Amino acid sequence: MALDGGLGEALPSLTATSPVPVTVRLDLRERPGEAIELAVYFCAAELLTNVAKHSGARSADLTTTASRGRVRLTVRDDGRGGASLGAGTGLAGLAARLAAVDGVLRVDSPPGGPTVVTAELPSRL
Repeated sequence: MALDGGLGEALPSLTATSPVPVTVRLDLRERPGEAIELAVYFCAAELLTNVAKHSGARSADLTTTASRGRVRLTVRDDGRGGASLGAGTGLAGLAARLAAVDGVLRVDSPPGGPTVVTAELPSRL
């Protein structure tokens, strides 16, 4: 499975397949629980897919930190912006998935960009 080696191995592998170049920054001082790792990995995959399909971006950054009982994933792109958590969007569904593990999703995406999406979750359920 992709997460056998934890997020430190899985996220760089995931970004390597992105058609948009992604810079990865990881600060994983603690390994999150299995359900949280899965949620973060799924979230990263969905956000990178959104960047490739909808943003018009030339590059993206993925930053993940895990410390003091919290995990934060941030995906930033230099695309056109305009993403929102509105009903009926993929981001709303992603926010609902994160809420199931006590996580939250924030989107900052003014018209013209950049887009910054941040997921914050507890390290353990």
